[in-house]
Amino acid sequence: MNWNPLKRLSGRPGKDTPTSPDAEGGDSIDDIVSRYHRLEINSKKLHKSAKKYEDIMLALYQSEKKLCSDLVNDDFCKENDDLRRTIEEWLCYASEMDQAVEDHVIALRRCLVDPLKRYQATFPDVQVALKKRDHLVQEHQRLVQKVAKLETKEATGNNIAKLAECRRQVETSTLELETQNALLRSELPAIYEHRVEYMEPCLHALIISQTKHWGEATSRLQKCFPSLNENCRTDAEISLYHRDKLNAIKALSIVAGSE
Repeated sequence: MNWNPLKRLSGRPGKDTPTSPDAEGGDSIDDIVSRYHRLEINSKKLHKSAKKYEDIMLALYQSEKKLCSDLVNDDFCKENDDLRRTIEEWLCYASEMDQAVEDHVIALRRCLVDPLKRYQATFPDVQVALKKRDHLVQEHQRLVQKVAKLETKEATGNNIAKLAECRRQVETSTLELETQNALLRSELPAIYEHRVEYMEPCLHALIISQTKHWGEATSRLQKCFPSLNENCRTDAEISLYHRDKLNAIKALSIVAGSE
């Protein structure tokens, strides 16, 4: 599918191209251009967020392995065989997830990062058309002001000739501006409306990839720690346990005296 319809069109309008787009009703050309600019800005933000998500996903598992490695080598675990075995199993699990993480990052890149990059490839061509319109608007305003100035001058033969030529230029400029407005009015809404059609399958594929990845992570975790389900405590139980242990530490005179 061609996501840059402006490339398909020539600069000239067809026979039934409206010469006054805003007269048809609906959104003005300025509203349409403004909506497109928001689409461009938001697409770039989304692409940046997707790349950041990719980096964070890699950093998450690298940090997990670093944490396990530090714990294994810490006196925390060296002096407790059961805890050391648990951390070693955790490190083994984290290392086994390397390929799964790599696969998920590749999926993330293919489902979201790359499609957004390709989508943004349409923006430069559209910007050329928008800059052309801005130039035509400025030129048209300049010519209109020139006509107004000539109309105030003495009606000499030279001034009359200049005024006639300038009015002709205004007519030509008006036609070019209306042609460019018609092009933008026809094509920009299509780019905007197709955004959902383009992005929905990308996000759907990403959600499926997420489901598979975290499902595989859960399965491997349960395989590495078969006793997890049996000894699993609720968050409330863990919080209460930690509170009791911390209170016991605080009750020591050496700790209490430092507060």
